[in-house]
Amino acid sequence: MLLSVNSSAKTIDNMNDQLSKVANKAREKYKFSGLAISVYLPSRQRVDVYEGYVNNNFTKSVDQNTLFQVGSTTKTFTTVLILKLAAMNKLNLTVNGYQSILSGRK
Repeated sequence: MLLSVNSSAKTIDNMNDQLSKVANKAREKYKFSGLAISVYLPSRQRVDVYEGYVNNNFTKSVDQNTLFQVGSTTKTFTTVLILKLAAMNKLNLTVNGYQSILSGRK
């Protein structure tokens, strides 16, 4: 899931507060028991937010050691990697993939 957060946050604490609010809204809207968000900033700092619970019994809070299944995020992850490669001019999105494979053969 992609979340939109106001990028005008002046401090790490401000970014953390904004992410917490967005995370809680997403948890309520999509009925997640818990979630974790990490944002890597251009300054190479990382903001981590952990909200909610590991289970629906509300007995254990989500933290940095909580494991999540990533099967549902593989399409988003793959898309981000493809777009990053395209931005680095290492992948041409306008070439037919089949033609590209055949042109690499000798």
